Amino acid sequence: MTELDNKVFVVFPKSCDIKVYDSQTFNRLAVVKVKGLGDPGDIVACREDHQLFVSEKESIWLVSTTDKKSNKWLTIQRTTSGFEGLNDGCTLSLRSRRLLVTLDRHLRLYKTTNRELLYDVVCPQYMLWLFHSTETQRHTFVVGHMGTSQNKERHAVS
Repeated sequence: MTELDNKVFVVFPKSCDIKVYDSQTFNRLAVVKVKGLGDPGDIVACREDHQLFVSEKESIWLVSTTDKKSNKWLTIQRTTSGFEGLNDGCTLSLRSRRLLVTLDRHLRLYKTTNRELLYDVVCPQYMLWLFHSTETQRHTFVVGHMGTSQNKERHAVS
């Protein structure tokens, strides 16, 4: 879920609908149907452009909050981590028109204005499962993951 302009936008697994709620009353305001969206996993809002980015297994969708138009914005070229099934989707975070996509053991940072790939960071082998990441103001990344150099089953933030 994400918030923009006093509205909360929510996606649900196995649904092409984005449900829109008032952020104060939580009354449902609308349902935005995204034709072709099959199984969304995450959603973020770009305040500057009034757009939503929605992830699914191998795609990122762009949805305008003003005219409700949508299109497949990016196709994700996945890598094989050796642990498929742990994190089949990807998570998103957004800062200053820079979309950070967390998948497999990669962090990929794209410009939202032109889809330019700025960084493709390969995380260490011991990071078995990336949960989520975000870019800091210093242009570094904070990553929540499973697996440390001492313990494969330990959860950590790096």
